[in-house]
Amino acid sequence: MILRLFILSFFYSCVAMASGHDHVKVGLFSIFHPKRIFIASVGTKTLAVKIKKSRGGKEELNAPEVMVSCSATGGLQVKVGKRTIEGFSVNLVSKRAGKGLLVGVMGKQRARPYKGKLEVHSKDGVCVVTNTVVLEDYVESVSCHEIRGGLSEALKAQAVLVRTWALTHLGRHGADGQDFCDLTHCQVYTGDSACDASQTLALSEVKGMVLMYGSVLSDVAYFSTCGGYTASAADIWGRKSSRSYLKGVMDGDPAYCSESPHFHWHLLLPKADVCRVLAIKGAGSPCTLEVTKTGKGGWVKSVRVISKKNISLTGEEFRMVMGRAFGWGKFKSSNFVMNSRGDEVEFIGKGLGHGVGMCQYGAMNMAKKGKSYKDILRHYFPGTRVLKLNEIRHRK
Repeated sequence: MILRLFILSFFYSCVAMASGHDHVKVGLFSIFHPKRIFIASVGTKTLAVKIKKSRGGKEELNAPEVMVSCSATGGLQVKVGKRTIEGFSVNLVSKRAGKGLLVGVMGKQRARPYKGKLEVHSKDGVCVVTNTVVLEDYVESVSCHEIRGGLSEALKAQAVLVRTWALTHLGRHGADGQDFCDLTHCQVYTGDSACDASQTLALSEVKGMVLMYGSVLSDVAYFSTCGGYTASAADIWGRKSSRSYLKGVMDGDPAYCSESPHFHWHLLLPKADVCRVLAIKGAGSPCTLEVTKTGKGGWVKSVRVISKKNISLTGEEFRMVMGRAFGWGKFKSSNFVMNSRGDEVEFIGKGLGHGVGMCQYGAMNMAKKGKSYKDILRHYFPGTRVLKLNEIRHRK
């Protein structure tokens, strides 16, 4: 349910289409600040391991599994059987073609299968783990995680957006030598176990497909539930985010996403707790809240906090602060009205997520009603079109 960066979109569109990116580099497990990583091979007993050693040179060996420990000095220890090898970095790949790796964080994340290659190095005592994976395998994993159990046309629409987003955000984590993280800051990537056979078959029908506006890749976004009306990107992220195809659309009458469990939500919070949380933005306590501006479909554009120090927040800033403090599953969106109830604040809201782009519950219901993935994308991104990457490169 992803977040969107619009800066230098045209540049990245040209770079992505011209370079023909077939692989991406994804950072794994950064949320855990891992100290020890376990790696084994899927479906075979052998890993090909290449270690860049601390005292210079390299060592290459085969092993059924390895344990990598990262130290604060910037080095790492690679345990292979009874041996422990000091190094700067380690690269690993399954020796059996087509098979992947099992990767886990000791004590925090059970091992999950990943396709492609793995590289681990130490940074400030934390293991930086990078999975180099074929772009299409990345798209498949993210898409199936986002549309779980949804109809194939909704899944296809999701895949077009995942691929388009990836190609317009290459190098987002360049400081760590990565394109993306595996979290909602980028797109949630859980490796090679996300799709079943029927989903993989459906996704093969939209392989290489991207969403275009004119001659450039579109700035795309998606989220869970719109509550009846998607938001204008400019209302959520500011004027620089304005796009003719991201102005906000009615989700249908009745709303396609009306079956979502997040279509309506309600939250009652102690006013003192709300003021305390808003202190991070400079508000004092006690405080009073008021919505000062609302955009299309009821999405809040700005909130004023009246206290010893008055502050103003955008609706999206307010959602982010409240969501982090009280839970994303409780404070679900910036589409809400507020009521003062004595010592408490009542929020009556609609939807889940930032509100811009494709409403996933809406897309699933559109698919249920017989709409194609192109119909879905045209509805949520009016004026855009779906093209295949190789067709675009040929034209250029």
